[in-house]
Amino acid sequence: MSARLRQVKIAEALKIIRDARAETPTHNVLLACGFTPLHAQTLLRAHLVQRLGGQRGEVGSGLYGDLCGTVESAAAKELHGLAVLVEWPDLDGRLSYRSGGRWSELAMEDVLRTAAQTLARLREGIRAAAGRMRVSLSGPTLPLPPLFSTAGWQRGEAEARLEVLAAEFLADMAAERGIGVVKTQRLWQQSAPAAALDVKPDVLVGFPYTVPHADALAEMHARLLTPAPPLKAVITDLDDTLWHGIAGEVGPEGVSWDLPSHHQMHGLYQNLLSSLAAQGILIGVASKNDAAVVKKAFERKDLLLRREQVFPVEAHWEPKSRSVARILQAWNIGADAVIFIDDSPMELAEVAAAHPGIRTMLFPKADPAACLELLHTIRDLCGKERVSAEDGLRAESLRRNVRVPAGGGDRNGHRCGGVSQRRRCSGGVRLCAFARGRARAGSRQQDQPVQSKRDPARRSGMANADEPPGCGAGCHQLPRPVRAARQDCGARREPGRQRAAREDVGDELPGVLAADRTPDARAAVCAVRRGGTPVRVYGNGKERPFAGVSGGTGR
Repeated sequence: MSARLRQVKIAEALKIIRDARAETPTHNVLLACGFTPLHAQTLLRAHLVQRLGGQRGEVGSGLYGDLCGTVESAAAKELHGLAVLVEWPDLDGRLSYRSGGRWSELAMEDVLRTAAQTLARLREGIRAAAGRMRVSLSGPTLPLPPLFSTAGWQRGEAEARLEVLAAEFLADMAAERGIGVVKTQRLWQQSAPAAALDVKPDVLVGFPYTVPHADALAEMHARLLTPAPPLKAVITDLDDTLWHGIAGEVGPEGVSWDLPSHHQMHGLYQNLLSSLAAQGILIGVASKNDAAVVKKAFERKDLLLRREQVFPVEAHWEPKSRSVARILQAWNIGADAVIFIDDSPMELAEVAAAHPGIRTMLFPKADPAACLELLHTIRDLCGKERVSAEDGLRAESLRRNVRVPAGGGDRNGHRCGGVSQRRRCSGGVRLCAFARGRARAGSRQQDQPVQSKRDPARRSGMANADEPPGCGAGCHQLPRPVRAARQDCGARREPGRQRAAREDVGDELPGVLAADRTPDARAAVCAVRRGGTPVRVYGNGKERPFAGVSGGTGR
């Protein structure tokens, strides 16, 4: 998988550890295992240093053969993490190649009973540690010795019951907060089960892993101990990406994504995006397309990604970098938290050049294997350990709070012209000084802000029909020095002539005093006509009469 780090060899691991920055604080982890830690300890430490960006990492260990005791001691130590590696010999010594006990079918009932008791003890110890530190846990990854009565290709009853005990234990631990469980299937994709066991060092020194298997297992534990925050959003193309075909040519009913049409990978992609939307990942669309055609395509009942799960939809013929910019503004997130997916390398390059930090991924429409790997990669980057009920409401909350300017599109986020449809609002966005002052002063939202002197709506005494949607308090965009210190409130961009006037302290822009030379951005003020009298409203809510509307500095 693409998320797999390059395999680290022992010599390279030692160099990574030596090169860790000495001035950084130490990240302390305890490795709990019943075997000799040896290379597993070294490789885990190296992967931790890599994950922490060169920060120092220390990995301690416990006594040989005492997995439960090591786990139970962790809660009393000052640690950042606990890595627990469980293998079959930890459940009962008779399941080890180093054991001197007899292999007997008659002893299997006792082995199962001992294994259940050991797992119960581990449950309690891991839960106690999880309340104080991050815990990573892996179940048995090595094959059982040939101690069962059945042939090697047949699963015996005792063997199956033993595996059920281990599976139930891992399921219980996966349900606990603060505990990350290694996915064995992903581990086997990186290290085949047949290549995991090295009998010679196991018998001689008590270390059972091959170096590649120890490296793969150490990397997965390091990922679980230092989890990266999931990405927040996915922006997708439509034609030959979300569905097969070009909707503008074959029509909304002509595009396909199902098995009978041999385009099932597009259906799997829709299913993945729908699943991500349900867990709170934002899904947006940037497509060079006709907005009416796209709207009809989303009305199809067999579409696996529902229309209400997508916000916003940028369907027009402008460059996709502009569409991405508007979507990021509507979401109020940075490009480094977003994946952009398209079937065109040229579109990917154009968006990547305009938005440094965004992850661009090619949709391999003609390669099912590569498409499956892409789906795994998206899941890896956006995966969450826990999904709350509120996560799935994020897109709907944005849709309710962000209004569309007149003539800019519909409320569902369709865009069909050159005017941006989505503006940031108070939902999750800090307000300007004017809006905060009005909120603290208890002003009513229907008070009209001062309009531009050039605005016909102001001259006619009417409210500006194109008042920028925001918090509902009439907040407007702050001058450039102010914008550098705080987020803007979502006002429209002024024409170039008005923006140039910002350099003139005596000029007044729509709803904003000329404060370009204000030393402290927090002192920025806005003007509002209150009962016909212009006033200054400061960030602390105080108001003072202001007579500089008709020109001059107004100070």
